[in-house]
Amino acid sequence: MSVKKNPTPVKPATRDFLVYLHRNSEVRDKIRALPGKTLLYAGGTLKASIWPGEVVWKPIWQEIKEWKKTHPEYSDKQILHDVLSQVPVPGIPVAGRSFSNLLQYVKYLEEEAKVPEKPDLFTVWRCLSGIFAANARGAVSFAIGDGVKAGRKIFATNEIHVLERNPNIDAQSRSLLEYYVDCVKNKKADIHFGFIAAGKD
Repeated sequence: MSVKKNPTPVKPATRDFLVYLHRNSEVRDKIRALPGKTLLYAGGTLKASIWPGEVVWKPIWQEIKEWKKTHPEYSDKQILHDVLSQVPVPGIPVAGRSFSNLLQYVKYLEEEAKVPEKPDLFTVWRCLSGIFAANARGAVSFAIGDGVKAGRKIFATNEIHVLERNPNIDAQSRSLLEYYVDCVKNKKADIHFGFIAAGKD
């Protein structure tokens, strides 16, 4: 007879953050991109190293930072970090501290409270990305690389399933979403396929 282990509890600072989000619907409602501007990403790609014959792993989010500067079609798209940096956080439950935006609160958990990657930070980002996906409107853009596995990447673990239940995304986004869901279901981790929705005048 196997014994099922109880999940590891999160640290008090993480719990306070999650309770804060739960109690503040006005904060959750602001975790959204502009209509048609949501950009979801996951994974990374192998790039040539400065050393001959070597390759290095480059996360997609680093690629997006560069693409925003060089590719006009990316310039107005918003990833979760962009949005969190614009969300005010009134009445935070951290004694003697104030943060100008929600991203700073998350960085506090990472850098000062030093909560562990799992389960704490994975839970925090899973929660925030789920809200972001649930609040998406219109066209959704995707930048999906390799190494996208359920249980390891939040896109595969949570975002695609939340987006499936979102009635407010457009038909093209939903068609692409079906492809990503199928990849995850069939454990195809190296997806390496993206789409950037055209801007509207």
